[in-house]
Amino acid sequence: MRAFFKSLLVLPVCGFALAGAMAQLPKCPLRPSQGDEIRNPLDLQSQNGELDVDLTLRNALDSQTFMHVCYDYQNGDHRVESPTLRINPGDYLVMHLTDDLDPKSINGLIEMGGEGEMEMSGMSDPASDDPCHGKHMTAASTNVHFHGMNIPPVCHQDEVVDTLIRPYDPAFEYRFQVPKNDAPGLYWYHPHPHGFASTQVNGGATGALIIGGIEKFKPQVLGLPERVFLVRQQFLNGNAWVPGPNQLTLNYQQALNFPPFGVIKVKPGQKEFWRVANTTIQAFLTLQVLFGKTPQKMELIALDGIPVKTRREVTTILIPPAGRAEFIVRGPRKKVTATFQTAGYNTGITGNPNPQTTFASIVASDDADEPPPIVPAVVPEVTPRFAGLAAAKPTKQRKLYFSERFGGINSPIQFYVTVDGQKPKVFNSNDPTAIVTHVGAVEDWTIENRALETHDFHIHQIHFLVLEENGKKVPYPELQDSIAIPFWKGSGPYPSVKLRMDFRQPSIAGTFVYHCHILDHEDAGMMAKIRVDP
Repeated sequence: MRAFFKSLLVLPVCGFALAGAMAQLPKCPLRPSQGDEIRNPLDLQSQNGELDVDLTLRNALDSQTFMHVCYDYQNGDHRVESPTLRINPGDYLVMHLTDDLDPKSINGLIEMGGEGEMEMSGMSDPASDDPCHGKHMTAASTNVHFHGMNIPPVCHQDEVVDTLIRPYDPAFEYRFQVPKNDAPGLYWYHPHPHGFASTQVNGGATGALIIGGIEKFKPQVLGLPERVFLVRQQFLNGNAWVPGPNQLTLNYQQALNFPPFGVIKVKPGQKEFWRVANTTIQAFLTLQVLFGKTPQKMELIALDGIPVKTRREVTTILIPPAGRAEFIVRGPRKKVTATFQTAGYNTGITGNPNPQTTFASIVASDDADEPPPIVPAVVPEVTPRFAGLAAAKPTKQRKLYFSERFGGINSPIQFYVTVDGQKPKVFNSNDPTAIVTHVGAVEDWTIENRALETHDFHIHQIHFLVLEENGKKVPYPELQDSIAIPFWKGSGPYPSVKLRMDFRQPSIAGTFVYHCHILDHEDAGMMAKIRVDP
């Protein structure tokens, strides 16, 4: 369910007034028109062990009064939105991020200060705050989460609770080394300022991050054309967060249920390697490739950046918000009607609609301009991260649960993620840690959903091994960093998952968060902190 507290934080501002305010802003790069061919984002590849990139976060209204929020990259004489960052194990990523959000237009005129304080001003005193120890949260504050990356939870790497970059700050440097034992696969980057993550991600500020070398684990992808797709979501009248219809996009191309669809051009019968990231704020995707009305087989290669252990073919792939899937598809023959879609998903009694939506037509043509195959990468000969986790003996058992509390017609919904035995509490950045553990621990967490809508569990810094669903062993235990927990029907047992948490790597020592990755739930308080002591 949408967090109605959003509309309580924003003053009604008409589209005309906002458009006038936005006229002074640099525009975001132009997004595709309806019916265009869908192409891969611009690739930026590391060179000599390092990828150095300058990005500027901006916002601007489009012609339909949608608020765009964009990672703007200057590519020679052209500006490009959300380039794909390609790095190899052991490489360094250096990102210089400039916050150029307009404080008055990004989320109306009212902004959230510390401890829930309402601020009418757009900014606080620049001298009073260090971006690594941010104290004044506004709608124009930002930071970056490198989703799925197993890197230290410290400022300038992947820390999101205290790191707050503001429009008047100089370019903020993120710098980290990709662990040599990290899995090759698809990850992504996005803003994570608590209270405003959903606003910025909803505006489109998401990008792919790919660790090279998957061909070393899955040689069947070598030589295949590679496509990178990011599914995004944008709500109508997003400036005021009025609940209502939403639209999905595929690489910023609008997805609809009527022509003209975006077009994916392929060689007839050609196998391709597709990498899909669900960067929406709340959509559960059930991916299918249809020939006519018949779902086709897809060979699953990786989930959430980790190559799957068991080779298998499926006709539907469920990806919750923040999840990723990598798979091989075969294109249609000429004159075969083919489409790429999400088939729809039931999120429960109080959940948000997730209807069937067509992303694109797949058109076979001899002269299709297919994307190039992946470039083989040098992968260090090291023991992979999370090795032996299935056989490891857990040092601790925990139970957590998602729940909600309805306060009345004009009251905000309370969203909680709670350790069993503790009191449910809406998250505040000043909260003490809900869980304390230590480097070397391996823990089994059972997570229940006691709400009437599906939730999506995500933890920063690590992946987990999925062991059970509703008390039964899963047929294919895989490593993931986000997982859907279906809704409770109002009676009977609570739906649950059992996950094995791996805290054995010393590099993840510190404090970080776990939360529901339906981002308006996270912004509304469905988050908590964990501390991993050295």
